[in-house]
Amino acid sequence: ITYTPASGDPVTQTIAPTIGAAAQLVITAYPTFAVNGSAFGFDLNPTPNHLKVAIRDAGGNTITSSSAVVTAAVSPSTTLLGTTAPTASSGIATFTNLGITGTTGTAYTVTFSSTGLTSATYTTTLLGTSPTTAATVAAASETRNPINYKFSSLATSVTSSSGNTLYGMALSNDGNTLFYSDSGANKIKMVTVATGVVADLVGSGVNSSVDGTGTAATVGNPTGLHVQSDGSLLVAEFDGRRIRKITFTGTISAANAVVTTLAGTGASGTGDGPLASGTFHSPLGVTTSGSGLVFVAEQANLIRVIDTLESTSSYGYLTTLAATQTSAYHTNAAGFDARFALPYAMVRDSAGSLFVVDNNNHQIRKITFTTPGVVSPATAVVSDYSYFWYGGTGRNDGAVATATFTNPGSLTIDGSDNLYVYESPATGYTGFRRITSAGVVSSIRDVAGVLTGANSRSGIAVTATTGNLFIPQGTSILKGVPVPTLTSPASVTLEQNIAYSSSSPAYTAVFASGSGVTGLGTYTAGTLPAGLTFDATTQQITGTPTATGTTTVTLGATDANGIGTNTLTIIVATKPGAPTGVTPTASVGQVSVAFSAPASTGGSAITGYTVTATSSDSGATSPVTVSGAGSPIVVTGLTSGKAYTFSVTASNVLGAGTATSASSAVTAYNAASQLVLTTSA
Repeated sequence: ITYTPASGDPVTQTIAPTIGAAAQLVITAYPTFAVNGSAFGFDLNPTPNHLKVAIRDAGGNTITSSSAVVTAAVSPSTTLLGTTAPTASSGIATFTNLGITGTTGTAYTVTFSSTGLTSATYTTTLLGTSPTTAATVAAASETRNPINYKFSSLATSVTSSSGNTLYGMALSNDGNTLFYSDSGANKIKMVTVATGVVADLVGSGVNSSVDGTGTAATVGNPTGLHVQSDGSLLVAEFDGRRIRKITFTGTISAANAVVTTLAGTGASGTGDGPLASGTFHSPLGVTTSGSGLVFVAEQANLIRVIDTLESTSSYGYLTTLAATQTSAYHTNAAGFDARFALPYAMVRDSAGSLFVVDNNNHQIRKITFTTPGVVSPATAVVSDYSYFWYGGTGRNDGAVATATFTNPGSLTIDGSDNLYVYESPATGYTGFRRITSAGVVSSIRDVAGVLTGANSRSGIAVTATTGNLFIPQGTSILKGVPVPTLTSPASVTLEQNIAYSSSSPAYTAVFASGSGVTGLGTYTAGTLPAGLTFDATTQQITGTPTATGTTTVTLGATDANGIGTNTLTIIVATKPGAPTGVTPTASVGQVSVAFSAPASTGGSAITGYTVTATSSDSGATSPVTVSGAGSPIVVTGLTSGKAYTFSVTASNVLGAGTATSASSAVTAYNAASQLVLTTSA
């Protein structure tokens, strides 16, 4: 390592790593999915793929001389496929075509062990089919869990050109100042949140990397921003290939903004080393641990870490944490074996895990550390947080494991560990998503219709406790506040000419207030179907609907942030009519009952049919009922030698409709050789 001071001669130091005794097993190549009865599924690049386990010392160094036997065992006990006890080669045990045959939908844990070493585990839930051929749901069937926000303009003329992308955005710790990177203008600017006043903070407009104060300093195409716990602002400098630090000597202003270089020389590369000589290729996103570590996401498809405390000099140290500079791939693995495809932004939660928007893989990735508090390539494990669909895109809400994204480019986190993601918008879709700390994804909608869509790589910011959002659009910055959101069902089916009272209402509207805001009130409802009324005090819809049909009603509720509205679909229907053409046909041990759908569904889709077999013969089992989705329905359990008639009812969401009249009689029989008297003298 060569240390080059600002003046004087450079000094070279040679450091030989010390490798200790074998102490632990570490999985270095993780499967992406597990299909019941098949080898574990891996990413498509590179191939072939097999689960790999490294023999390492306590410091995380691979023992390349090790030829230990590593054994796999599964719990709950079931069958393992493929190689289950390979001998390590150069310190790596490769489990060729390892897989599990068990019960689909069940979670299994595979434990890897070797004598005298700490074991490693991999837990997975068995799938019935491979997920590589389809998304979790088709686009037409995607789930939307809307959250209502109301957006308005906070500041205008925040950039000199609508083509300038605001790649980075961050709030001061008190929430009063919004910082943003005007990348095209080579400046860091700020907005006073209370007034919307815009001011230059750092940068003269020249694309270079000169330290200094305020606008006397320069920044080269600044991208990601992050405010540290001490109030200082970190800047990922894309063109300058540096991480810059802005420290305030007083109140937040250009006059008090002192710019220094934390890491990077300006040379392009991914070289690890002291901060005076370590290099960046293309820094985009930046976040911190709060205790001396700075994490950087690079366009070169890797994650770096700056340790400002650990050093052989006063400069700190820069190292690669996960993946290596490579083409855009997707691989879940530990440390350098992981792969990304354009990691644009990154945040850290209160548990110490990192979340990364992996743009070209259309998903959110998660980095956890196998040893709490120890951050190194040996302990960093990259996994899928949202659904990975091998390059497929989507916008499905719900559980994060099945949620899909399209080119996510921005990420921020609030004080409750809720994530906010901005991705490519679409018609009728803002591109804003929220992932709760419990892993539930929702789409954010703008009830004011102001947010029409911005660049998916634009920076976003959120307040720590109230959930207020900030996003650039055109040459403006918008502020969004959460307003009430309907949480009761978005549709209801009612029966015509049935009275609904306050003790048994047709519907009760339930709204959740915006984050941190209480005092819901002023409930409203649009035009209802004839015969129904809305009580703004109880939020109940009551009355007797008199006409069939479908009505879309706008429901609203207000809180301190304003009114939130959602639509309710009210379907007034009747129970279905009777099916027609009931024809029973007897065969050995069963009667197949065919029929035609009723002429009227009642205005609501048929949900099923029920066949009732009836016999007046002595000793016959009667009645016998069997349900099914459609014609024919096979009836079993009938008494052999007894005559039965059959009737059929159709059901919709309101229940069963009118039954058909009894069919002609047929005689059940249970054996082909049985003789049955069907006509007597």
